[in-house]
Amino acid sequence: MTSIARSALPLSCVRVVDFGQYIAGPAVAMILGDLGATVVHVDPPGGPLWDNPANAILNRNKLIITLDLKTEEGWNRQRRWSPRPILLLRISAPACSPGSESILQRFARRGRS
Repeated sequence: MTSIARSALPLSCVRVVDFGQYIAGPAVAMILGDLGATVVHVDPPGGPLWDNPANAILNRNKLIITLDLKTEEGWNRQRRWSPRPILLLRISAPACSPGSESILQRFARRGRS
């Protein structure tokens, strides 16, 4: 089996912030990471909402950080970890994570500054 340099993978210039919980979001982000994307997975305080051994597989190739995105400090820390992402990924029940509108509005504001 040959080793491919990460920079040679097709998504090596893509940055992804993964807010997903459970299976769908982390699975999509895992595949993007496998294809070379830099993926930052954001878990809420207390860890992932879906505590399952599958998380070990679903979160491979990702930088995992724990942030409270309900606070301004949490958003400020997130900005430092992943400045100007190319893709925001959020696939989860609305009650489980910040609303899509909130996430998109915060990143849109950042892009203008």
